[in-house]
Amino acid sequence: MEAKKLTVNQVKNLVNSVKAIYRLNGFVTGKRTNLQKATKECRFDYAELGKGIDTSLSFPESVFEKEYQVDTKALFDNDGVCYEIWFEDSKCYLLEMHETKYLIVTSCGYCNVYRLIEKTESEKFEDQPAIVSNGDSKKAVLDYNDKKIELTCTLSNTKVCKWDNKYPESHNHYIVKFKFGENSAKFDFFDSLHNFETGQTGKTEIDIFEMLYIFLSDCQIATDCYFFEDFQTEFGGTKENYNACKRALQKFERVFAGSGIDLYELSNYIQEKYNF
Repeated sequence: MEAKKLTVNQVKNLVNSVKAIYRLNGFVTGKRTNLQKATKECRFDYAELGKGIDTSLSFPESVFEKEYQVDTKALFDNDGVCYEIWFEDSKCYLLEMHETKYLIVTSCGYCNVYRLIEKTESEKFEDQPAIVSNGDSKKAVLDYNDKKIELTCTLSNTKVCKWDNKYPESHNHYIVKFKFGENSAKFDFFDSLHNFETGQTGKTEIDIFEMLYIFLSDCQIATDCYFFEDFQTEFGGTKENYNACKRALQKFERVFAGSGIDLYELSNYIQEKYNF
């Protein structure tokens, strides 16, 4: 594994997902970054982590929390001692060892080596602006058996709710995109009449997971009811409802084909973890 030089935008995006840095070391490096020395620091720290030893816990004075990030730099602080990462004026290199990330930063002939402490998925979710107007969206990530399912929920209101014959236009319409690997698909979700009448458009991370759970329930209906007659006997729905469940199942199978993710196991996992 080699350190990769980052562009300005890559550094900004990387640091944006970080809540703190653990400074491993710093040294004079001259005009050229001594990557061999810097990566040696990273590999030693990673080896200690492999032994179950997190040295950042023994040296809390070397852990710096992010105070702020602006377009030009990010500032990290620990009780008045600060380190800055200037995006355009520094040379930045990323070394990744599995899920552990190290940032090597050289500026003015000096090199600092950091282990990055990233935000949790819930923390990243809370950093996003609220869903208020049409077109606003939020992203959530579902961790399932060491696999990540990416979800994007967008307030759309481009369709009316067909299952509500009395108030079809009184439901907020969301489009939910779910992505696994390189495959993705979308489904429509219509919120409750109560949320529409009270102007509630915002969605929590758990709300978005529940949208996926309801989608998976439709997929299971299509699996359990092989024929429309079975569906009608069980649920009394229309052919249009049945076909919608069939389309949902096709989307699921297209996205998760060959992934080893089972429809029923995924649904049960979400239900048990979030008590749906």
